[in-house]
Amino acid sequence: MVCDDDPSEDEQIRESPILIIEVQRRSASWQSSYYFLGDEVVLESVNASLPVEAIYERVKNDDVLAWLEQQQAEGA
Repeated sequence: MVCDDDPSEDEQIRESPILIIEVQRRSASWQSSYYFLGDEVVLESVNASLPVEAIYERVKNDDVLAWLEQQQAEGA
């Protein structure tokens, strides 16, 4: 999905069932940037950032649960 025709959009964010966040920015000629669990997603258009795990906070599939268990084990 490319929104070159809509001058009001500066970023597009897509979720994926395989725990990847794809962000496309007008400033980067709509090239995709990919973020994974443990990464911080930067949203330039609103001057904000958030961790990928916050986006998947309510997802309870095997990948998310395994990652959460790994984080707990590393923190202990």
